[in-house]
Amino acid sequence: KLKKMEVKGKGTMQTYMLRVGNMLDDKDSLGSKTFDVDVDSVLSGKDYFNPLLSQQQISDSSGNTGLTDAETMTRARATISGLRIHENVSPVPKEIYSEHTKWFGLMFKKIHIELAFQDGEARLKKNVVYQGYVLFLLVLLVNLLFGYVFSVLTKFACENAPEGYKSLCLEFGMEDENSPNYSVKYDDIITFSLFRMTPICAGVLLGLTFLGCLSHWLIHRYCKRKAWALVNATGFYIAILICMHVVIMNYTNQPVGPPINQWSFSIAAMTMIQATLFVFFSGAIFTAYLVWFVVAMASYFGFTLNQLISPEGVNDDREAIASILSNVVYIEFTAAIVLYCVLLLCGSYLQAMASRKRFLQRILIMKQQEMIIKEKNANERMQTQLLENIIPPSLVGDLKEVQQQNLLQTLKKVKSLSQRHMGVSVLFADLV
Repeated sequence: KLKKMEVKGKGTMQTYMLRVGNMLDDKDSLGSKTFDVDVDSVLSGKDYFNPLLSQQQISDSSGNTGLTDAETMTRARATISGLRIHENVSPVPKEIYSEHTKWFGLMFKKIHIELAFQDGEARLKKNVVYQGYVLFLLVLLVNLLFGYVFSVLTKFACENAPEGYKSLCLEFGMEDENSPNYSVKYDDIITFSLFRMTPICAGVLLGLTFLGCLSHWLIHRYCKRKAWALVNATGFYIAILICMHVVIMNYTNQPVGPPINQWSFSIAAMTMIQATLFVFFSGAIFTAYLVWFVVAMASYFGFTLNQLISPEGVNDDREAIASILSNVVYIEFTAAIVLYCVLLLCGSYLQAMASRKRFLQRILIMKQQEMIIKEKNANERMQTQLLENIIPPSLVGDLKEVQQQNLLQTLKKVKSLSQRHMGVSVLFADLV
């Protein structure tokens, strides 16, 4: 970007400018073409505030001087929009935002602007995706720790239980308390854990997490279109969710005792955990959230409705009662998970609208910067031509340099620019 910096003007007209058009010509930056944004509607709008013109707007309206940049920005915002000084102002008015977006503000009308926004989001949230994968691994470790603590407590309770209740310990998968070499095994840990993660399932989840991190790094390292990283993260989160649903419901049909009736709580809890990680640590856009929500609900109801309507493995009254209780718990958790996902979608929608408005504001400001630079260059050329018609061209550059000094030094410098010539004649004549 430093190589693309250009210097425009001289003296007070000197401006260091990063050409937006040149940036957008590079495919590795924001886009392949210059942003074609209709700025006339923004400049003519009464509610739109241009921070680049704030000092001039305030000096023209109030005549106050000696203000800091922060005070100038605040007073200009209050002067233009008629609001109180400390009142919040939207980055871009709704009318301007609706002119440049479609589908309820979920996408920009021009595809190169939409791709530029997605590329920016992918670059901005590059490290957040890695943090999401690390947190997912921590969730799996905490799940095993929970199962270990639960199994140890259950073993201790069974050892000190009365004789009439020790038969329940065998139904929960615990070995006979008379066994002298009894110890907590991995099967006991996953039986009492929230998510019954078998060694095969653990290997698959670790492999998906590793591939997700590797592919995310490769996209940011070699792919010019960084928006593919958002699609990549969405795909891996969907694959991890479906894998967990398959494992949980596969254990439901295994005859290992009453703990299997906890499937309704397990699948709901892991789905909510995955939804939280995906929304806050995937870096995806709101459209990807909608896709994940549809796939998650289809997988959730597809795996659970069959188990709810016709449960398998019911051999006696005790298991029938446990199955009925499991169905009741399933209905309660289903309502909770749907409500939770809807709240996440609402929050992510508002966050997406705020991000898109800030992005659109930056585009409009860059467009106005180009317009201002062009006007300055045109005024500079006109001033130079006017001065060259009045005074010798050799003094024009010196006069522009003295404009940066104060008034007293300027007068002294102007006097020093004058030259003495002996024997000068002035001729007044009419040429016919």
